[in-house]
Amino acid sequence: MAHLGGFPVHEPVSGTRISKAKSVEVRKLAPSDCTESELSGKEAARTKVAILGTTLQILEAASDLWTGKLAFFETFEPVQKAVAHLRSKACRAEFPEALNERVGRLQAKMERALRVAHMARRTLELHHHRPLAIRMAIPKFEDTFDPHKHYDPDRERAELAKLRKEHKKERKGAVRELRKDAQFMAREKLRAKKEKDTAYEKKFKRLVAEIQSEEGRESNAYEREKDMRKRAAKSGRR
Repeated sequence: MAHLGGFPVHEPVSGTRISKAKSVEVRKLAPSDCTESELSGKEAARTKVAILGTTLQILEAASDLWTGKLAFFETFEPVQKAVAHLRSKACRAEFPEALNERVGRLQAKMERALRVAHMARRTLELHHHRPLAIRMAIPKFEDTFDPHKHYDPDRERAELAKLRKEHKKERKGAVRELRKDAQFMAREKLRAKKEKDTAYEKKFKRLVAEIQSEEGRESNAYEREKDMRKRAAKSGRR
């Protein structure tokens, strides 16, 4: 099987080639072109030219969309070969002049874009890293050793350990302050409850005393009234 670019070339079905379309006017595809109908002569050539013209427009739009992408060269190199085939002498002899001009513009545009994409490529290479020093395993002794000081040669790790220690210290302080606040709130709540209970007890005692005093006065008045009636009864019998 022959290939055109990366596309396999099949022998076209009879009637699909564009021929004798030199005088055909290039137009856009219409919805009616999608319906199944029998075309012949000039109308069939006009439809084929419209299909090819629309295909060229789609390829040009795709080329503009993919320009600058890393895979542009691999994607459009086979397309450029297919477009170059449309610029052959045999094809130009059958296509209308407007279609030949469109094919020529697309071919030049794609060749230029492929050339730029090829020039922009760079050979893959490893990253350039600064050489690292060999790690030493010789123990280091400190004459003025302080158990509260960090002697880690890794500054980042030592700074991280310092931050962890400070965080732990701050956390303990925060917990201690929260505990003090909780104890203070509990004491204030208990004091308010005691004051409320004391006020209630005083009010209760005052009301009880008033009731008892009122009952005492009523009882004394009753006893006096009772004595007066007894004396009055004795005086009447005499």
